[in-house]
Amino acid sequence: MIHQKDGGQVGKNILHYKIIEKLGEGGMGIVYKAEDTKLKRKVAIKFLPRQIAISEEERERFKIEARAAAALNHSNIATIYAIEEIDDEIFIVMEYIDGQELKEKISKCSIDIEDSIKIATQIAGGLQAAHEKDIIHRDIKSANIMITKEDQVKIMDFGLAKIGGGTQLTKDHSTLGTAAYMSPEQARGEIVDQRSDIWSFGVVLYEMLTGELPFKGDYEQAVIYSILNEEPKSISELRSDVPEALQSIVEKALTKGTEERYQTTADLLIALNNFSSQAAATPQKHSKRNRVLIFVIAGFLLVAAITVIFSLRGIKFFDTQKQAAIESAANSRQKSIAVLPFTNMSADKDQDYFCDGIAEDILNDLTHLEGLHVVARTSSFAFKGKNQNIREIGKKLGAHTIVEGSVRKVGNRLRITAQLINVADGYHLWSERYDRELEDVFAIQDEIAKNIVQALEIKLSKREKRVLEKVKTQDLQAYDFYIRGRTYFNNGHQDKVRLAIQMFKKAIQKDKNYAFAYAGLADGYAHLYMYFDKNEKNLEQALIASQIALELDPELAEAHASRGLVLAQKKHYKESEKEFETAIQLDPKLFYAYYEYARSSRAQGKHNKAAKLFEKAIRIRPEDYQAAIFIVSAYSNINLKTEMKKANQRALDVVRKHLDLNPDDSRALYLGAAALVRSNKSEDALQWVERAVSIDPNEISVLYNATCIYSLLGKFEKALDYFEKTIEAGFASREWIDNDSDLDPIRSHPRFQKALEKMN
Repeated sequence: MIHQKDGGQVGKNILHYKIIEKLGEGGMGIVYKAEDTKLKRKVAIKFLPRQIAISEEERERFKIEARAAAALNHSNIATIYAIEEIDDEIFIVMEYIDGQELKEKISKCSIDIEDSIKIATQIAGGLQAAHEKDIIHRDIKSANIMITKEDQVKIMDFGLAKIGGGTQLTKDHSTLGTAAYMSPEQARGEIVDQRSDIWSFGVVLYEMLTGELPFKGDYEQAVIYSILNEEPKSISELRSDVPEALQSIVEKALTKGTEERYQTTADLLIALNNFSSQAAATPQKHSKRNRVLIFVIAGFLLVAAITVIFSLRGIKFFDTQKQAAIESAANSRQKSIAVLPFTNMSADKDQDYFCDGIAEDILNDLTHLEGLHVVARTSSFAFKGKNQNIREIGKKLGAHTIVEGSVRKVGNRLRITAQLINVADGYHLWSERYDRELEDVFAIQDEIAKNIVQALEIKLSKREKRVLEKVKTQDLQAYDFYIRGRTYFNNGHQDKVRLAIQMFKKAIQKDKNYAFAYAGLADGYAHLYMYFDKNEKNLEQALIASQIALELDPELAEAHASRGLVLAQKKHYKESEKEFETAIQLDPKLFYAYYEYARSSRAQGKHNKAAKLFEKAIRIRPEDYQAAIFIVSAYSNINLKTEMKKANQRALDVVRKHLDLNPDDSRALYLGAAALVRSNKSEDALQWVERAVSIDPNEISVLYNATCIYSLLGKFEKALDYFEKTIEAGFASREWIDNDSDLDPIRSHPRFQKALEKMN
């Protein structure tokens, strides 16, 4: 066979490739330099080890992933020319790189800071190109990065990458890649995304700057233990001339929690470019000790001068400890925020919805910002009326900053207070009180959102500025009805969805140009049709409302997402996909667009696509249990058993966390019960579904899902009882029943057939 350790095949022809010399050998195969005799060019050929291609299924998976990687076209990625087979073996034909491994370059001499940044920026650029196509490398390490004689970086081995929604090519519990470069989630065997590559990139940058690996051990498990439990030595301990700003970039890339890392390679590139610009603008004339001394003296003199000026004017200088907290939070490497429901201080306690609406609008505005992770409403609003310590709330929500406030409404006068709090120490980073007329509520919300952005030092793109400045309505009554409608719609039950539709209609009566209200109306009718009432009039009303929303505001991402949902219900799938794609392009952080697009893909049987879209939805809103649950069935439908098992465990973790905050969420209970069934935890599943029924005994979705759970658990009489109740309650989707495999165990039973006849 070709891949013998002695390299004895040198000089032989394999297909139309003439083997010239053996270049190297590693865990992922043997590499040869060869000549493509057809195209007359030098190439590198990598034969995969036999253990990778164990079955035909895995061979096909590998080929799919390698072909996707071959589509990458970037100057910092080694091009894959072909995937070939011979004698039951697979080999990859790649661009031949005349240069040296970064690993070798590091071992020979220390790399200066300027060169390190140049190399790092090129690596990040190549990764960004791959990540934008949803391709994850999974094996970034200095030995997989080549430096050409012209100092150009080439990332190797993308042919062994993991495509988003794909599968890893190793057996359960085995590891792919060098242990020292693995992210914590990869070491734990979890599903990984681009943030895993960002971690590995951080290891490589640390290695370039120090000549050492951040996590070490005498054997693989010792290294993995270090990755999971220990912090690396500070770079400054190993090398004194590395600027703190550059150390911070490495530290953020190597943060163990995925949510606290750079979320995208685009963010990472911005940080690297900013550092390069600042470094270029600041000549390094002093040693580190001298620079520190100069800054300390200058800072002391500046503070002293300001204090004198303030004291002469009779102004007390601000608390230095508090200011330090402000600066620390503003410059924090982690930007995550939770907006709590605003407290109703009005005499009229029926104004709660108005207070919630103000907070929700601020939350929604912040959600559009790329540089900020915003905790979902379902999590943050769970703390309504609970007088808990801010630090505890922040810890439970995984947020580093908290927005809280209060609203007092008296006649046409409005007093709103709002404050941004640093969870770490409880200090206010910003606070303001607004005593205005009621009609100023829209301006107040905009001011609060902009002040939060300013306090957190978030740089806004042009798109984000437009989103924050977008005028929704100037009619107070229309706004009042709209936020009532959203409150009802978020509940999700049939009677609440119908109330939401009424509220959105009233909002439109007050403001005929209220695009958001039309989008809300489209969502209401679409959900009514999907879950409760298959009357075609509901779908037509949804279609009309979504069209008007788009005519009023063609750049409203929410309107395109609503339109996509409606068209999917009408089975106009190509048009639907176009609308979802437009929504995502207009607002890359619109969770609803990814989520409904994924559900539509799932309904069409496009399970690979659905899995990828659900993963993207999960990245935007990791605390959402619905996306976490539904991706499990997507993996199941494409027979990715390992991914399914890991995703199911992740879903259970998310559901449990959600139920800790929202113990009476019946939907979370019955969807969680399905995950428990898949984990062979039958008793727990029964407890959860029974609790869901006790909370909402007449809700159609609860009754239907109880049917499914009891059917899966083999409790057929109980399942049939609930199926009969489901039909009696008005469940309308015969198509859903006909295609739901959970009902297969009871489908042929006479009671099932008799109940089904009542739908006709």
